Amino acid sequence: MNQELVDYVERNIIPLYDHFDKAHRRDHVQMVIRQSMELAGQMEVDADMVYAIAAYHDVGLCEGRERHHIVSGQMLLADDELRKWFTDSQLQTMAEAVEDHRASSDHAPRSLYGRIVAEADRFIDPVTIIRRAVQYGLEHYPELDKEAHFARTLQHLHEKYGRNGYLHLWFDNSSNAERLEQLRQMMEDEKLLREIFEKQYVMRNVDRIGQMEQRLDRVVAVILEMKNALADFDAIQEDVRALDDYLGSDDWKSDLAAEEGGLLPSDLKCGVLSEDGIWNALEEYREMKVQIKNENESD
Repeated sequence: MNQELVDYVERNIIPLYDHFDKAHRRDHVQMVIRQSMELAGQMEVDADMVYAIAAYHDVGLCEGRERHHIVSGQMLLADDELRKWFTDSQLQTMAEAVEDHRASSDHAPRSLYGRIVAEADRFIDPVTIIRRAVQYGLEHYPELDKEAHFARTLQHLHEKYGRNGYLHLWFDNSSNAERLEQLRQMMEDEKLLREIFEKQYVMRNVDRIGQMEQRLDRVVAVILEMKNALADFDAIQEDVRALDDYLGSDDWKSDLAAEEGGLLPSDLKCGVLSEDGIWNALEEYREMKVQIKNENESD
């Protein structure tokens, strides 16, 4: 593996997945990369090409799900950085492989590279597949009630993974075949499927509660900070009066003359002898006092 390629992908491509739906986040692309490299180890293929194809296979989700496979291929071809490591011919093969990875594609992958990423993208873990189906529904169809979500999950599972579904496996020796059969048996057991669905569905409540807890923690922390700040603000009243009296007074003028005459220690801080220093602080104090008063009156 070319380490420069890996570093570039890790730094610039993998983070793109952080902005996609939960079923296609960083853990998904890392799984596809891992599965692709495992398959590549059993074949005579270019490992760097396999790695890049897997990394770019879903980046087109930035423009939506419907054409993401096409957009992903276009983004791969448009990335000039890749020309440091691949020829035009290799990049074309890679873009075609990315385009062909989608399970609902109406044609078989055009190359071995396409079959590798397509197979890797179909990593079949029954519980994970059901979880992703539920997550996708919750994120994209929030208006549905619980039973409608369950019905949508069932429909999706049968359309894609059922015995007459559109999913294709491309390697007979892939471990996906055994796991696909396990998934189909679970799909045929509606009671078991319902139990798994319930566990995943309730995660919406868990996530929402977690988010609200974070918001509550922030609110409480800021309120505490504000209380402490207001107490400190009240505590500086005497300091404000003393500074107001000092600025322009005979004492201030005497101190200024001593400073200008070089009579004071060189390391003595003399910010108070600058008219702007005290003046600006007092003006900000008065503005804050008015702001606090107005906010209290508006409440």
